[in-house]
Amino acid sequence: MRIIAGSAGGIKLKSIKSRQVRPTLDRVKEALFNMLGQSILDSVFLDLYAGFGGIGIEALSRGAKKVDFVEKNRKFASIIKRNLNKTNLINFGEIYCEDVYNFLQKTSTQYDIIFMDPPYKKGYVKKTINIILENRILNSRGLIVIETASDEKIDLGKKFQMIRERKYGGSQIYIYKLSL
Repeated sequence: MRIIAGSAGGIKLKSIKSRQVRPTLDRVKEALFNMLGQSILDSVFLDLYAGFGGIGIEALSRGAKKVDFVEKNRKFASIIKRNLNKTNLINFGEIYCEDVYNFLQKTSTQYDIIFMDPPYKKGYVKKTINIILENRILNSRGLIVIETASDEKIDLGKKFQMIRERKYGGSQIYIYKLSL
């Protein structure tokens, strides 16, 4: 796992083998950030179910203003901190070692981009989206990015408009914006 582009491009990130986390493959990460394009610049970015922090750190490396990482596993959260230090991006990231739902209920930050890569096929996407909507933490022009299993279909209903949907091997990326 490495940072692909930007200020920390080429730096290898720390990770450990674990059945609890599935880091986004470099080719999927590169495709995702190509799809996001300039929207990443100066964005306030939320990385939910952050694992080792690869997506959020890539966002910082490519010009996000701030990233909040939410990961309830203490060991993984400490690896995110090490990776932020290693990439010299520690001042732009905040790590919350807690349950995603608890974090979403109490945050007052409005995000430009919310990325989520929850455990596949567990039903977390719908509940997470509902809490995001209830608490209005997505900027009105913001984007929600969801990584799921390639055979898992996501439909966020009429409140969202799908912008992109792409499959990459066993993974699938959805990008949504709020319907106006």
